[in-house]
Amino acid sequence: MNYRSLFRTSRVAVVTAALLGGGLSVAGATSPAGASPAGPAAKHTVSYSVTCSVGIFGSQTLKGSITMTTPNTVAAGAKFKATGVRITLQIPKSLVNAGFAATIRSFKGKLTKYTVTNSDATPKTVNGVGSTGQPIPRTKIVQNQALTLFIPSKTATFSMGPFTAGSKGTDTGTAGATAATVQALNSAGAVVTTINATCQPPTTRKIWSVAVS
Repeated sequence: MNYRSLFRTSRVAVVTAALLGGGLSVAGATSPAGASPAGPAAKHTVSYSVTCSVGIFGSQTLKGSITMTTPNTVAAGAKFKATGVRITLQIPKSLVNAGFAATIRSFKGKLTKYTVTNSDATPKTVNGVGSTGQPIPRTKIVQNQALTLFIPSKTATFSMGPFTAGSKGTDTGTAGATAATVQALNSAGAVVTTINATCQPPTTRKIWSVAVS
């Protein structure tokens, strides 16, 4: 028996099986259609304050944050997204108590607008939560207790984009005006009032920076 020939044949069979089974990554293999030639991911967390018009509760200054992941770098003309997006909003005790006094015991709604503007990508300006918005989960309020609101929830996230990178340089994403529709509910779950809230940051805030190569 020709053991050398048998060894070569067996080695080819093993390599072929591994490739077909997806067990090996081949250098220089073509990326799937539509994939973005992007660099390693970068996580961004930005804290901010916003001034909001909150229906019957008037003007309120609220603190919040947004967390997301983008590529560190992206090729000019390539598409990219901001993924793992989650927004938090701090509801102060004073606003909770005002709601409690108005017989509100919980609320729910939808974030309908989150304006994002790109410095070196298109679309230039978009609604980051899309045409359908993002849910504001039903949240109970407790008298004398501030609360943290998570959008879309404490465990879920959403994506912004895709965007198409422009020329070489840096794309900076900034956030502007936001809007939400909120139903304030009593202890029986009936609507006490519907609030069409609008918020504006005191200054335009940068939420990501992506190098365009």
